[in-house]
Amino acid sequence: MDKVEFVAGNRENIKFDFKKNDVEIITYIPQAVKLTLAKDYINLMFSSDDMADNYYSAEWGLIIGILDECSNVKVTDENFDSIISSGLWAAIVDRIENYEELRNDLKEIFKNESEERALEKSFGQALDKITNGVLEFIDKIKNSDLSEDGISNLVNKLNSVVEQTEQKFPGSTNKTRKPRKKKETKKIE
Repeated sequence: MDKVEFVAGNRENIKFDFKKNDVEIITYIPQAVKLTLAKDYINLMFSSDDMADNYYSAEWGLIIGILDECSNVKVTDENFDSIISSGLWAAIVDRIENYEELRNDLKEIFKNESEERALEKSFGQALDKITNGVLEFIDKIKNSDLSEDGISNLVNKLNSVVEQTEQKFPGSTNKTRKPRKKKETKKIE
């Protein structure tokens, strides 16, 4: 099948007046810009242990990124709050067709990244716990009395623990548990 090159012009920028200022915006955030905005947003969301700081940094970074990439509005430290409080940001967002799509993408990416990080953290904690247990065990063995009397005392202590466990939880140890019956297999001749 022969391929046809699909060429469609970019959407035209729109202009509107906002409090006697000419504002120009693109109405569709390009995919490459969305990718950059999403990466920056997620990096900021996980940049430290202070989630409140991370959240606001990510949100403000997203606003600044969209204004830089999709409008003629110059953002500075001095005018950032007035861009938001004056309603200019809302007027711009209302005119960007795929802004909600970007927000949904960010929500999904954040959810997936959070789950992945939680899994890595829980795995790391479990591994740390196991490692610490092994190290404690090695230290105890290293400091244990491995003579015949020492091993005999250890076996006696273990038997005592098994008996106490069995009294509290009957059938929980092999001591009183009935052995499983082996299934009989017939030989096929």
